Amino acid sequence: MTNDWLAERLQMGHSAAMRDLMNRLRMDPKCHFQVDRGHSELRRQQESAGIRFATSLIQVGGGEVYIRSAAGSSKTRRPPLVCIHGLGISGKYMMPFAREMAGVETHVPDLPGYGLSYRPERTLPPEGLADALAEIVDVLGLPAADFLGNSYGCQVLAEFGSRYPEKVGKMIFVGPTVDPARRTFRQQFYRLLKSGLYEKFSLAGLLLSDAAKAGPGVMIPTVKFALKHRVEDILPLVPSPVLVIRGSHDFMAGQAWCEEVARLLPRATLEVVDGGAHALNYSHPVALAEAVRRFLDCV
Repeated sequence: MTNDWLAERLQMGHSAAMRDLMNRLRMDPKCHFQVDRGHSELRRQQESAGIRFATSLIQVGGGEVYIRSAAGSSKTRRPPLVCIHGLGISGKYMMPFAREMAGVETHVPDLPGYGLSYRPERTLPPEGLADALAEIVDVLGLPAADFLGNSYGCQVLAEFGSRYPEKVGKMIFVGPTVDPARRTFRQQFYRLLKSGLYEKFSLAGLLLSDAAKAGPGVMIPTVKFALKHRVEDILPLVPSPVLVIRGSHDFMAGQAWCEEVARLLPRATLEVVDGGAHALNYSHPVALAEAVRRFLDCV
């Protein structure tokens, strides 16, 4: 798969990309996109109940990082929770899940190069993003926190957990990548599209918008970093308790691979959300939040 082909796809408009998706998949008639119903109403109900996120720009070594934050309840004694987005998308798609964690101090940053955060001179690999995350939590004044990542965000958190174990309470890996048995762009792209058939339709537009904002200058190197990064070598170095969780329709993070992730981690458990796909934080936020709360409540 050439870089020109990838760059072309990253710059495609929404409708063209969706046509490309349909043409590349021989769709099972039972597959369907989930219509994004109820999110706006849910958000209104949550905000009326006092669940509000403030946005801010914080200064780290390389520039300003955009972050969404919600205060915790005085009745909740859980550590703060930091949510890390995946490849090509900002922290915005973490918000359906983050809003379900009412009562827990929650932070959702856009990592450097994504969303409204600064763009480094050189695109950062997982190791560099882990170091940037360490700066972010220091600026936020969090001596230790729990961390949730989706997809490529799990690769970043694996590096973070191995490098800065003192900053970590527990971790949640949602649909961790990359399966070593499928470490080519063609394989990953096909499985992303196939998983997308079980996501909420609006996720495709959000991903395309954020990827276009990041641009090929960020996207192409990051795809290369993700495929080259041997997360399987880092997982045994993560001492924190980890919940590995996937959707039953997640074709990027298949069952066999997630079982291997849980085996490689020194202290891990595995759960499967029935009917879920790759971005549980967006399409199945309630089920994910319930699993996360159970995990965080365990001693």
